[in-house]
Amino acid sequence: MSSFDFEDGGFSSDDTDFDVELVDSPLTTTDSPAGLQQQQHSRRLTSASSPATNSSALFSPPPQSPFSAASPSSHNNLKNKDHHRNMQLFQQQQQQQYNVAPESARMLEVADEAADADLTDANTLKARKAVRFAIRSCPRLDAFRIDRILGYGSNGVVVSGQVGGRNVEHPFLPNGCAVAIKIIYKGPSHIGSIQPTPNEIGILTLLASNPLSHSNLLHAYDAWQDERHHYLVTELFGSDWLATLFPADAPVAPEDLLTFYNPRLRQTHSLRVSPGSSDLWAFGIAQKNMATNRYLQEHPELQFETDEQKVLARVPLTDPSHVRAIFGKAVAAVHHLHTVAHTVHGDLKEENVLVQSISVPCTNPHHHHRGMPPHTHVDLDKSPMLTSYGTAHVTPPELQKATAVRAPADGVKADVFALGVLLFTLVHGPGKVPTILEAWAAGKSGTRFPTSGPLPMAVGKDLDARVEAGCVEIIRGMTMILPEERWSLEEVLSHPWLKG
Repeated sequence: MSSFDFEDGGFSSDDTDFDVELVDSPLTTTDSPAGLQQQQHSRRLTSASSPATNSSALFSPPPQSPFSAASPSSHNNLKNKDHHRNMQLFQQQQQQQYNVAPESARMLEVADEAADADLTDANTLKARKAVRFAIRSCPRLDAFRIDRILGYGSNGVVVSGQVGGRNVEHPFLPNGCAVAIKIIYKGPSHIGSIQPTPNEIGILTLLASNPLSHSNLLHAYDAWQDERHHYLVTELFGSDWLATLFPADAPVAPEDLLTFYNPRLRQTHSLRVSPGSSDLWAFGIAQKNMATNRYLQEHPELQFETDEQKVLARVPLTDPSHVRAIFGKAVAAVHHLHTVAHTVHGDLKEENVLVQSISVPCTNPHHHHRGMPPHTHVDLDKSPMLTSYGTAHVTPPELQKATAVRAPADGVKADVFALGVLLFTLVHGPGKVPTILEAWAAGKSGTRFPTSGPLPMAVGKDLDARVEAGCVEIIRGMTMILPEERWSLEEVLSHPWLKG
């Protein structure tokens, strides 16, 4: 198997592996043992490492949280307790939040506007405003030392830090525990009122508990809400794959640093803004960059070649052992969702897969590595139906407006198709998808769209001739035009190529 070596920025072969985590996607649940039926808006999964040699030294059991003993039958009780807890938080926050003179509050507002004056992206501005508000206003965040903004989108922002804040102890997480905190925006009409727990948080609390817990699921620690946001605390996951592309002493751009004063705590906060560099896209960029540099060092005659595509066509593809390690874990995670949690992902793409190399020593003593439980398989009573898929470039034919394929929009089969596209991308490089999917996504007229058989992918045009035959077979099997002709994930997991 393979690992990433941060010393020289290269890949090496040893007995370690990658951990993989699927993130931020809409989900649909079907009939679960608890009768849970919801629309899901986001999901985080992490795959276990292979039966690796040193996993016991890297990981220890997780801290106990209110979710650890949660079960589907106790979900309503948890929601009731959360309601009372949120009421107390509201009262405390309203007493502390604006406990500054009006002129001081206006000065803060002016300072914030000046710091953001050169920024134009709406999501960036919204994220910076939300982080300032949360840290200044939410006493419950005082239990954490927040140090970085990991990423953001239209619906929320994710920050990272460690437990152990300013003279405040977390009720059940030990000091030093590394966490990610997702701040989910409330809609304008919901600001100032207590809202039902979002499905994203509800399903995570259930999937963090028995009997739905699994080694492929990220552990959720805590959740609450205040007048503007919902908060979800989870374990921190992912390696910074883009760190090798920039010098450690490179200057920090103004938009990559958020500095602001907190009058409630009488201190200044300074947070780095990360480019979201733990996902599969970043992994692919780092791998391609290093492979290209290595190839040019070995072939100095090409260093002055002006045709970039000519050079890239000769650069070796992603190491098949890396592909198997990452893709196999993603498939195992989705398979568990389908068969045990009765859930479909709904937006499987490279931006929603986080990758972490466990060859790097784990800095979080509470990062949890659960051993594989006895295999459990529960057949779906019915397949979840989707009306759309999260991203156009991975949307299967039956959900594409540009095609004439008319078939039930089975969410399980839609996930299989998207995983097949993900394997194509993982092999060929970040952002790469079959040409016909680009045409579908763009709604191009005049393009011939097949109604059955395999997804058109010509060797030499779409499929690189160097891709191993077994890998090509899996890609073709998972991306069949008709849902009923696509492989099952059981077939994928048992394929000889994936087993290495």
